[in-house]
Amino acid sequence: MNQILKISLSLLFASIFLIGCEEDDDFTTIDLNTSIKHSVDIIIPDSNKTTHEQTLVIDPLGNAELERYRDQLEALSIDKVSFKIVNFQGSPNAEFEGYIHFVGSSFTLDLPRTGLRETADNEVVTTLQVSDEILSQLTTIFNSLEPVVTTTSGTVYNGPANCELEISIGVKAEVKIVP
Repeated sequence: MNQILKISLSLLFASIFLIGCEEDDDFTTIDLNTSIKHSVDIIIPDSNKTTHEQTLVIDPLGNAELERYRDQLEALSIDKVSFKIVNFQGSPNAEFEGYIHFVGSSFTLDLPRTGLRETADNEVVTTLQVSDEILSQLTTIFNSLEPVVTTTSGTVYNGPANCELEISIGVKAEVKIVP
């Protein structure tokens, strides 16, 4: 009888231990819809200088939400790229067109010809027409959460112009938080 009790208690403790060691599948999933924003200064002091080029490092972890959940990100995808003009000063007829190149990639994103004053005064946000293939490549680039080097280049027409080109990269991410 004593032997049976010892075996029964041993089996009971072993089963409690094994159940307690099973992986806990309880977690909270958060869907983030956020954006990575960076600005490029466009400074064309007179109508004689019409071209602009600037290298910019975009750090995904400059976004507070991505930084906060960096170790819990399960999925991250880029779903859009947009821009707007802010803090414009210059000729009322000034326009800009150009592109953004992600260094190390094989593509550029075209920035269509835009009236700077009108766009800035009306707070117009222009969403770029980007193919699914390029969005997929951008997702691959940003998934490492490492800083990304870009070159922004373009032409200003009817200068002078001084403004900021605010680039916004739309991010969808899934975060799994284990309590």
